[in-house]
Amino acid sequence: MPHFVIESTHTAEECLEAHDQVAALGQELFSQYYWSCPCPHAGWVMLEAEDARAAQAAIPNAFRRAARLIRAEKLTLEQLRAAHSNL
Repeated sequence: MPHFVIESTHTAEECLEAHDQVAALGQELFSQYYWSCPCPHAGWVMLEAEDARAAQAAIPNAFRRAARLIRAEKLTLEQLRAAHSNL
């Protein structure tokens, strides 16, 4: 199953609301988040999801527009070299 790194930013004024909304999605998900508040105001989580749409469910609706979703996977050194040999 693919992994996704999610970066969700928010303003100082939105900070407590952002934390509350992630907590409302479940304590298990909240415990996976890393926060950099107060500088900058952002949260990160890496999770498994079937696709990007499913991964977006880990982002509160109010903050999805500002969120960045990155698909990530573990690659061996050989896989990396093979991918770059075609460039």
